[in-house]
Amino acid sequence: MGLLSKCWSSRFWSWIIYGLLLVLRFVACALPGYIHPDEFFQSGQELWFGCPQFIPWEFESQNALRSVFPPWIMTWLPLQIYAGLMNMMNYNNNITTTTTGTLTNTAPFANHLSGQEVLIIPRIMCVVLSIIMVDTSVWVLSKQKKNTSSTITTETQRNQDIPVALLIFASAWPCWAMLNRPFTNSLETMILAVLMVVACCCRPDRINSVQQQSKNNNINSLVYGTMIGILCALGFF
Repeated sequence: MGLLSKCWSSRFWSWIIYGLLLVLRFVACALPGYIHPDEFFQSGQELWFGCPQFIPWEFESQNALRSVFPPWIMTWLPLQIYAGLMNMMNYNNNITTTTTGTLTNTAPFANHLSGQEVLIIPRIMCVVLSIIMVDTSVWVLSKQKKNTSSTITTETQRNQDIPVALLIFASAWPCWAMLNRPFTNSLETMILAVLMVVACCCRPDRINSVQQQSKNNNINSLVYGTMIGILCALGFF
């Protein structure tokens, strides 16, 4: 009975601590100021919502050093969803599409969002992505290491509490100051975390049984290589 109470207590407090750390990560989104100008120039906020709109040199067609995909994921998409929800709730009216210079405004709802909304919504999106991609990856890799190093631990005991590695990671300052802001480096960190899970847990020699290994090895290797290639391409460009 004492052991059961101890295990329950450990599980309970680990979840409480992790929950508080997640709350702090969300609260940090609302803090004023910025860490570096790239928070705006890399996230597309100047590209789509600048006053006036401004195309950073990395995105100009003659330079083309950066893909528009990361800011599209971190800024344009969440603001599009947010504006759509606001429109459904009858908060937005008379949305018009404007064109400024050679840059067509692909976010016609920009004039109907406050500066605070343009600042905070992408940060919330980054927090959600960091939880889904980075925290989950740390959890999976920690459990994978624990499971392979212990042969006597039951499945219930293995998964009863938050991994210590995840608690340490969630309490680190990059989670509160960097991963909750739309830097391209933040998105690269998230993609790298998923890549590590795929590389460590989805190898064909791990998911195939001995009998099926030779039969499905080519197909699984192709799928595995494709996943690695897609993640690497997203991370680089």
